[in-house]
Amino acid sequence: VAVIEGPYTEAQSMTLARMIENNIGKPVRYVVPTHPHYDHTGGLRGLAAMGASVLVAAGHEDEIRGIIESAHTNPPVILAKRASDGAEVGQVEVFSGMTEISEGSQTLTLYEVTNIPHVNPKVLAFVEGDGVLFQSGLFFGGPGPDAAALLAAIQSLGLPVQQIVGGHGGILPF
Repeated sequence: VAVIEGPYTEAQSMTLARMIENNIGKPVRYVVPTHPHYDHTGGLRGLAAMGASVLVAAGHEDEIRGIIESAHTNPPVILAKRASDGAEVGQVEVFSGMTEISEGSQTLTLYEVTNIPHVNPKVLAFVEGDGVLFQSGLFFGGPGPDAAALLAAIQSLGLPVQQIVGGHGGILPF
């Protein structure tokens, strides 16, 4: 299982990981922040504590490593406790340009795009088999500079998008 964006808090992330395990029967293997704003990274440590690798675009490696690898001791967080107890915890993995995560016939492709005004770079996540594009903070159904840049990125990448899923809510037809 790959989760795009970390929930706001460690507790929400751990609840999400347990719900996924209980309902899907698989652990969260990856968590992918689309960009390093606080509302997309608050729960990264919680998912890493549960063993998920944090898959980050090269352009945001330093910021995400700071979040994951910095000591948080007041109060102690589960990631630090599990790591100090010798438990397996997720590490930061970096990609540049594009990478794929596959299981069986499903493939999730991550694109590091650099033409988005909201943040540079920006990660777009695409499941080609379903034609679903996950984006966060760019398109809410109306025009704007971020929406225009998102459209340009989709066209440049040649993605056969059918639906756009928003990280702040909403599912829209392309």
